[in-house]
Amino acid sequence: MKKSAAIRKLPVAVAIAFVVAAVTVPQASAAQARPVAGALSGVATPASFACGSAAPVDHDPSPLKATGGGANIRSGSSTGCAIRGTADAGHKLNYYCWTLGSDNASWTYLKDQTTGVQGWVYDQLLSDHGSSLYCA
Repeated sequence: MKKSAAIRKLPVAVAIAFVVAAVTVPQASAAQARPVAGALSGVATPASFACGSAAPVDHDPSPLKATGGGANIRSGSSTGCAIRGTADAGHKLNYYCWTLGSDNASWTYLKDQTTGVQGWVYDQLLSDHGSSLYCA
């Protein structure tokens, strides 16, 4: 008794289905993915905001956030910039936008609504990894 052509082709069809599924699975959301400096096509990408530079425009309309605790708020997007204050656990934070620091790590500009201090915080120190909107 001969197997039908459909049964013989079944393993190939299953293999193709797995490959297609693996290729189409999203790897990270746009909010999680952070490009390297200069990688945004059509957008001037500053490598960082210098210490003491002017505050960026508030692009992020999301509701206030709360930090994981103890994150330094700095005058620029670098650990070499002066510390203006600390975003402690339970503080309400207003995110403006994010950029890349001189170390190619992402930083969020924010205002600590609890203390009134504004500045840059390294995104890995924020419980939700900072703003999802880029500083343009």
